[in-house]
Formats: sequence, C-alpha cells, structure tokens
Amino acid sequence: MFGKKRKENPARIGVGKFWAWGSREVSETTNVLIQGYLMFYCTNTLHLNPGIVGILLAVSKAIDGATDLVAGYIVDKTKSRLGKGRPYELCIFGTWICTFLMYSCPEGWGDIMKYVWVLSMYILVNALFNTFLNAGETVYMVRSFRSEQLVRINSYTGLISSGVGFIVNIITPQLVERYSSVHGGWSRIILTLGIPVLIIGIMRFVFIEEKYDLDIFQKTETIRLKDTLHMLRKNKYVWIIVIMTFITQLGSQVGLGTYYFQEVFGSIGLQSLTSAVTILALPLVFVFPKSIKKWNVRDVMLVGSICSVVGSVVCFISNTNVAMYMVGWLIVGIGSLPGTYLIKLMIFDSASYNEWKKMHRMEGTIGAVQGFAKRVGGALAAALGGLILMAVGYDAEAVTETAVMGIRVGQTLLPAFSSIIGIICLLFYDLDHKMPQINADNEKARKEALEAQNSAKTSEN
Repeated sequence: MFGKKRKENPARIGVGKFWAWGSREVSETTNVLIQGYLMFYCTNTLHLNPGIVGILLAVSKAIDGATDLVAGYIVDKTKSRLGKGRPYELCIFGTWICTFLMYSCPEGWGDIMKYVWVLSMYILVNALFNTFLNAGETVYMVRSFRSEQLVRINSYTGLISSGVGFIVNIITPQLVERYSSVHGGWSRIILTLGIPVLIIGIMRFVFIEEKYDLDIFQKTETIRLKDTLHMLRKNKYVWIIVIMTFITQLGSQVGLGTYYFQEVFGSIGLQSLTSAVTILALPLVFVFPKSIKKWNVRDVMLVGSICSVVGSVVCFISNTNVAMYMVGWLIVGIGSLPGTYLIKLMIFDSASYNEWKKMHRMEGTIGAVQGFAKRVGGALAAALGGLILMAVGYDAEAVTETAVMGIRVGQTLLPAFSSIIGIICLLFYDLDHKMPQINADNEKARKEALEAQNSAKTSEN
C-alpha cells in the first residue's frame, strides 16, 4: 500500500513553470492598457485633432495587420537552437522602448511633426515588435506544454492578466490625473509602469524552453504561400475566429472610456473603480477547465457573449448613475472572460484540424491571421472613436450634451452590437464535437511517423 506512487496528473503545471510563463502577461497587459490612453494623450496633451489621430491610428493598424500575416509566415518557417517561437520573446525590449518614446513627443513641436512622431512609434510598437511577440506566442506555447495542460495554462494565466489589469487600471488613472498636465508627466508614467513589467516579462524567455516536437511531418518540407492559401480555403473555422475577433475589436476598442469618465461622471479617477469591480469576476477563471469538460469552448463563449450584451445595455441605461454602471461593467467583465482566454484554444483546435486534414499545422499562421483581424478591427475602431468625437463636435473646453451622448453610445451600445454578431458566428462553430476523434487520429499518426523514422535510421545504421 505504501509502495504505490500517486499517479501523475498529466494536466498539472508546476508552480515555477506557471509563473514563468505568465510573466509576459504582466508586460503585455500593462502595455495594452497604457496604449488605451493614447487618444487622450494626443487630444488633451499634444492638442491634436481627434479625427486626424483616429485616421492615422487606423492606417497604422492596417499596416500592423499586413505585417501580422508576414510575421506568422516567418515564425512558421523558423528553425533555431532556441526553438520556433521562443526567440521572438526578445521583441519585448523594442515594445517598451518605443512605447516610452511614443509618450515622450516634444510638446513644442508643430502638429505635423507630432503626428509623424506618434504614428512612427505606434507602428514600431504594434506593427513590428508586438506583432512578432503575438505571432510567436501560440507556436511557443504548444511546444512548451502538453496538450492536457493547454486549457489550464490559458485559463490560469488569465488570472495573472486580469490581476495585473486590476492593479494597472487602479494605478494608471491616478497617475494620469496627477501627471498628465505636468511637463514630461507622460514619460514619467511610462517609466514608472514600464521598467518593472519589462523585467518581469522577460522571465518567460529565460526559463521556458520548447520541449515538444509537433513538426514530425514537416522535417523536410517548407511551408509555402500556397499552403497558407490552401489552408484558408479548406478550414472554415479559421474564418469564424477571424470574424469574431474583428467584430469584437471593432466594438470594444473605440477608446472612449477615459472620455466617458471625464465627461459623464466628471472624474477620470473614478475609472479605477472599473478594475475594483472586474476583479470580482476573476474566480470564474478557475471554472473554465471544468466547464469546458462538461460543455465545450463554444458554449462557454456563447454564455459570455450574452452576458456582454446585457452588461453593455445596463451601462448605457445607467447614464450618470455610477453604481448602476459598475453593475453593468461587472456583467461585461464576466462576459469578456471566455472570449479573452479561450480564443487560443480555438486556434489550437484549428491547427489540429489542419493536421487531421493532412495539411501543415500552421499555428503561427492562424494566429497571425487572427492577429490581422484584431489589428484591422482595432484600426477601424480607432478611426471610429476619433470620428465619433469629431461628428458630435467634441471640444475639451466646451462639452455639449450631443458630445456626451455620442461618447455614451460609443462606449456602451457599440460593444453590445459587436457581441450580438459574435453570438451569430459561434452558432456556426462545431469543431468542439469533432476534437476527440481528431486528437486521437493525430496522436496515432504521429506515433506511426516517429516509428517509421526510427526504423529508417536503424536500417541505415
């Protein structure tokens, strides 16, 4: 009885490995949240036209979308001693250096130079460094964790992301309110937040190695452009992921949150309350692994999308009622969790579907196509946010009721509409039901291929 060893749980992830992998979530989440203040920085500190800023950000994100496709192709072709996706983690340094420079534009410059500076740094951050970070992440993950661990690592690192978001969303509005009007204040804000999270974020590269070889069928084959085009024609699930990602970004990234709190509630500092409320939803992350076993990824995401619609409508109805807005925001936060943390599982499953259909897995390419949709959706959202402000005649010195209503609609009802489109897309996603057979067939094929390779080597010797 005492001699029996406890059976190892294949889904178990060591504490050290969990925190090492999750370390870059700290950096990524902080950077995304800081960029959410860019429109506010441009209009209220650099005194630039919101419509022009929105259009320029849209152009830069369109460029970003194009580089996503190139980055995914490059990552899928990468072969190095460090691995396939791991080398691109070093792009984190470029991300933070250029983010600092983006928020350090000399205020004495003319408007044209300000536009050029902000646009250039924004393109470097998002179209180059973050693009390769994102393109390499999925490839890196599936080669560093067993298949049984993927649901857990995706769900539980979501706790890190949400926890960091909670802290940053409390700290940043206070820093913005205190330093944004001070000369060099934005540079101070970026350094205060950026240096610690950069040091933490590089820990993934330092401690996590790629251990699992998923390219057993591709040792002598090179991925070509026509392989990518063939995959896009044959794999409908990639298109469902693309449409969902695009419409979600279009509805949620208009960048009007800071304006909402300043003009509707009268205080940017109150925006910190949204994080205090959102943290209440975090325990639900622990439910994801079990809920996916009981239901599936699609059903969990459907429930989340419905919650997002309801919460967004509550936020709109709340008007100037802060308490009611926070209730709606909590519901939105609960609804956003599945889409945020489970979309990568849909990418993994789509790659397995490719393998099942005797195509290259191409996680990097699928991730890049999804990233392309994310950038293009974000680009249009950025333009839309600026155009909404311009259309309603927003002027920081004299805010009208029309401007306030435009901000309210863009911040609440637009996300509700995007969630409804997401629900429609999910109704066509039926890959979950096929995955048990797909995984079994793929595992069998890999073992047979490995045995054939070993047999060939033995014969040669």
